[in-house]
Amino acid sequence: RGVGHVYSSNHTSHEQAELALRNYVESSNALGNRTDNVGAIKTQDINTRIIKMKVGYREKFWQNNCVALGLSQGFVEPLEATGLLVFDVTAKMLAEQFPTCRAEMPLIANLFNQRMRESWDKVIDFIKLHYCISKRDDSDFWFDNRTSTSIPDSLQERLERWRYQPPTKYDFFSGVEIFNLENYLYVLYGMHYPTASGLLSTKTNQVAQADAYRQWLEKQSEQALKHLPSNRELINKIKQHGFKKL
Repeated sequence: RGVGHVYSSNHTSHEQAELALRNYVESSNALGNRTDNVGAIKTQDINTRIIKMKVGYREKFWQNNCVALGLSQGFVEPLEATGLLVFDVTAKMLAEQFPTCRAEMPLIANLFNQRMRESWDKVIDFIKLHYCISKRDDSDFWFDNRTSTSIPDSLQERLERWRYQPPTKYDFFSGVEIFNLENYLYVLYGMHYPTASGLLSTKTNQVAQADAYRQWLEKQSEQALKHLPSNRELINKIKQHGFKKL
């Protein structure tokens, strides 16, 4: 097993990144956050390897009789959860739209290329959302990722509209858009983006009821946190005792 550190080479040198990684491992050892049976890692025994990431996607995903699937399509972020979702949509569309004759192939290829570009662009918008509405300003990295010039036009338009009314289902109409209304609401409200309740349909006593219910949920959450173990404590207990049978 390994441990990694993802960083921007425009803002951090390889040497700084390696030092940060070693400091992280040392602090994890000191806090006793090891959950395996091999003991603490000795930082002097760590051999680091630089893996350069080429971020982006292809101009064409279907060219003649070749179709790009998986990582051959593109790469956006190292956890690859978003990539897996795109690959699933890609495989499904290819299977359902597969041409039955040669004359049909370029027509389906054009549609496929258009939809896949839309899908990747929307993935980039959603990932960028986490950075551009952040309030962090403690480094050049965060400053650069919050500037308006770094935000795609499609996302800027949405964010400006959402200042006056919250996102609705009408903002998400594409069949290949893998992040939907709920995904955006989680991020926007979780990061306290100033979204006004401008819709006429929300200007009723339902707003007051929703606010009261929110306050009740917050109190319930506070009470539960007083008695529940931390994430690390829970993982350590599962590692030691396993799951209890119901």
